[in-house]
Amino acid sequence: MPFCPYCAHQVESAHIFCGGCGKALPAESTADPEEALTGQPPRTLAYGISPTRILVMTLLSDGLYLFYWFYITWQQYRDHTGNQVFPMWHTLTLTVPIYGLFRTHAHMRALKQLMLDAGVLCSFSIGWAVALVLIPISWRYTKLFLNGGFFNSAEVSFGSAVIIAMLDLASIAVVLGLLLNVQPNLSRYWASLDNVTLVDLNVGAGEIILAVIGVLTWIITLAAIISPAFRANL
Repeated sequence: MPFCPYCAHQVESAHIFCGGCGKALPAESTADPEEALTGQPPRTLAYGISPTRILVMTLLSDGLYLFYWFYITWQQYRDHTGNQVFPMWHTLTLTVPIYGLFRTHAHMRALKQLMLDAGVLCSFSIGWAVALVLIPISWRYTKLFLNGGFFNSAEVSFGSAVIIAMLDLASIAVVLGLLLNVQPNLSRYWASLDNVTLVDLNVGAGEIILAVIGVLTWIITLAAIISPAFRANL
C-alpha cells in the first residue's frame, strides 16, 4: 500500500487527499515511509477555530455562524478524507425541515467516526447535537409567523419585540453550547495528526457576510424595542 510523501500515512491508490494530513497527494505516492519522513518539517494545518472566535462570531452573526461552521467543517472533512461530499449543499439542507436533522446527524456521525478511528477522545453526543440544532432552526421558522414576520403583517408591540429579542438570545446560547462542545473535539483530532501543526483558520468571506447580516439584525431588533415609530413600520 502506498504512503503519503508528506506524513507517511498509508493511503489508497485511488485517494487524491491524504487521510492523515489532508494534503493533496501527488500522482504517485512513495512506498517507503522512512524516506517520506526524511527532511519534512511539520505541516501547518489551518483548521483551528478557537472558542473566542466561536463566541464572537456567533454573537455578531445572531447565531448564523452555525451555518458557516457546518460549511467549513464539512469542507475540511472532504479535503481531509477525499470523500466526495458537497459542503454548500450540505449546509443548505439545514434550512429544510426534518431532512436537515438527518444531515446534521450524518455530519456529527462522520466527524465522530474520524476521532474514534484515530483513537482520539470524543466527548460530544450525536443525539444531543441534533437536538441542539433543532432549537435555533425551529425558532427561525417560528419568527416568520410572529407579528411583523414574513407571514404575519400585524403590528409589532413592545412586548413581542422584547420576547423576540429574548428568544434570539436563547437561540444564540444554544448554538454556542453546541459549537463550544463539538469544535474542541474536532480541533483535538486535527492536532493529533502526524507531523502537523494546527493553526487558526483564516477569516473567510462567509464569516464577514454573516457578521454583517447579524449586526443589521441586531440593529433592527434593538430599534424595535426602543422606537415605537420603528415598530409601526415593521
